[in-house]
Amino acid sequence: MKSFLRVLHSSNHNGKVSITSSLHVNNIKTLYLLLSVQNMKSTRKLRAGVKRLKLDAINIKGDQRCIREEQKEMRKKLDQIKNDCGIIKQEGEKITQLSKRTQGRLDRIFLIFYARRNKDFIKANN
Repeated sequence: MKSFLRVLHSSNHNGKVSITSSLHVNNIKTLYLLLSVQNMKSTRKLRAGVKRLKLDAINIKGDQRCIREEQKEMRKKLDQIKNDCGIIKQEGEKITQLSKRTQGRLDRIFLIFYARRNKDFIKANN
């Protein structure tokens, strides 16, 4: 009886192709060729996957660069806002001091006004 190689290609749930032989294999070259063809296909798939991953890595690096630049801009803006906040706080304190002085003057004016109204000229002259 002549030996033969029966190859069953069946895809399992992982997508891999399994090779089974029946009876006994005389022709090792045929088996080697079948295995090398299958190995070449998996190597091509692997290379394509690696190439895709490299492209993804390049895209990620570009995205990270953009993010870093945006973060620098945001830091500059935040520093400017902090500086502006300090200036506004100082201006607010100056306005408060001026308001207190103005209120003191108004208090003295009203004391003089009420003293004159009540004809208390001694208080009005002080």
